[in-house]
Amino acid sequence: MKKLVLFVEKNLEEEAEIYAELSTRVCAGWSDLIWRTIIRANSVAERLEEEEIIF
Repeated sequence: MKKLVLFVEKNLEEEAEIYAELSTRVCAGWSDLIWRTIIRANSVAERLEEEEIIF
């Protein structure tokens, strides 16, 4: 029984580590996407200013 408990505890720890790694990667991915969107928006805004297009 003790071996089973240790096996389950180890698997839960490994699963928790996997989920932590995945959530870190997802957050980093969203952060990267947000920054790329901001950079693109700034680029479009600069082009609009250069062309003097007013909405």
